[in-house]
Amino acid sequence: MLVSYAQNFEDVILWRALKHVAQGFYVDIGAQDPVIDSVSLAFYEKGWRGVHVEPVPAYAAKLRDARMDEDVIEAAIAQSQGPIALFEIPETGLSTGKDEIAQLHAKSGIASKSIKVTALSLSELFARYPNREIHWLKIDVEGMEDEVIASWQPSTSRPWVVVVESTVPRSQQPDYASWEPTLLSLGYEFVYFDGLNRFYVHRDREQLRPAFGSGPNSFDDFTLSGRSKFTRTLAEEIAGLKNEVGRLNHSIVETEKAHTAERSVLVERVSQAERQATLVGSLVERVSQAEQQATLVGSLIERVSRAEQQATLVGSLVERISQAERQVMLVEQLSRDLQLIQSSTSWRLTGPLRSFKRSVRSVAAWPRTITRYGLEHALAWLRCRPRTKALAKSILRFFSPFERRFLAFSRARRTLIVDVDTGWTLEPDRKILSEWRKQLRLPHS
Repeated sequence: MLVSYAQNFEDVILWRALKHVAQGFYVDIGAQDPVIDSVSLAFYEKGWRGVHVEPVPAYAAKLRDARMDEDVIEAAIAQSQGPIALFEIPETGLSTGKDEIAQLHAKSGIASKSIKVTALSLSELFARYPNREIHWLKIDVEGMEDEVIASWQPSTSRPWVVVVESTVPRSQQPDYASWEPTLLSLGYEFVYFDGLNRFYVHRDREQLRPAFGSGPNSFDDFTLSGRSKFTRTLAEEIAGLKNEVGRLNHSIVETEKAHTAERSVLVERVSQAERQATLVGSLVERVSQAEQQATLVGSLIERVSRAEQQATLVGSLVERISQAERQVMLVEQLSRDLQLIQSSTSWRLTGPLRSFKRSVRSVAAWPRTITRYGLEHALAWLRCRPRTKALAKSILRFFSPFERRFLAFSRARRTLIVDVDTGWTLEPDRKILSEWRKQLRLPHS
C-alpha cells in the first residue's frame, strides 16, 4: 500500500502510472520539506531515488539530513546566470523569485525577506545526469514556472511525466498560458488536471495516458500520512490524544515516582520494624536471661540469708561455746582451787568446825520447819472440815497480824484463794492435797 504525503495526491497519480518501474529516478524542483507535502517521499519509501532542487537554505539543510543518499542542490532554476534575488517566507512553501508575487503576499500580511541564491538552468541540471532516465519531473516554484521551462533547451533530456503547478499562488486562478506552449513544443501532451497541477506525458510514452483518466480513488490502494492536510482534524485529535497520553504518562510517572518513594519509605519502615523486632527479641531474650539470673540471684540471696542466719547461729553457738568453755575453765579452775583448799592443812583442821556449824544451822531451822509442816497439815485438815474451818476463820479475824501471815503462807503454798465477798476460803492445790492425803493416810473425798 502506498502512503501519500503530497498536498494534492500528486504522488498517487504518478504512482498509478509508474508503479511498474522498479527503482526509478525523479527530479523534484522546489522540493521544500522532506516529509510535509513531499511528492517524492512515497517513491523514496518504494526504493526510488532522485534529485532535489531547493533554494531556501533551511529546507535544503533538512533535505540533506533526511535524504543523505540523494542529491540536494541548493539553488534556483532560472534563465539568469549567477546569484538572483529570492523572497524568502520562512517556514512556508511560498518563497518566490517574483517580486510581484512577494508584494501580493505582503498585501495579505505575509512578510518576506530578500536573499541571494545561486541560479542555474534546467538544461545545466539535466546535463549533470546525462545517462539517467528521468521518470518524472515536478516543477513547483511559486510563479517562476515559465523561467524554469524556458531554461530547458537546448537539453535533449525528456522525463516521462512532467507535473507543473498551474495556478496563481494561493488561488485557483489558472496560470499556465505563458509556459505551456514551450512544454508542448518539447513533445509533451496534456493528460490531467487535479485542480492545482497540470500533468503532461511525452509522446514517446503514450502507453501511460490511460493512468491519468480519473482522480485518486479507492482502487489506487493508498492511505494518507499523518501530516496530510486532509487528515488535519484527525491529526489534531491525535495530537490532542498524544498530549493527553503524554500528560497521563507524566502523571503515571509521577505517581510511580511517588509510589516508589512511598514503597521506599515503607520498605525502610519495614526494615526498621524488622530491626526493632530483632532488637526487641534480643531484649526479650536478655530480659528472660535477666529474670533467670534474678531468680538465681534471689535463690543465692535466700541461701546467703540462710547462710547468714546460720552464721549468726554459729556465731551465737560459738559465743555460747566460748562462754561454756570459759565457764568450764572457771569450773575447772574452781575445782582445782577447791581441791587445793580441800587438800590443804587448814581445811582438814577446820573440818570438825564446819560439821558443827552445819549441825547448829539444822537444829536452828527445826522450829520453822516444824511450824511450816504443821501449818500445811493444818490447812489440809481444815479443808476437809468446813465447820472447823469456819471457826478457825472467826478466830483468826481477831488476830489481824497472824491472819495476814497465815494468808501469805497459804498463798505461798497455793492452798488459799481470797474471795472479796465471803472473805477468805481455803482452796488447796489438788496435787498437793492428794500428796497430803497420802502422807496423812486420809480417805479421798
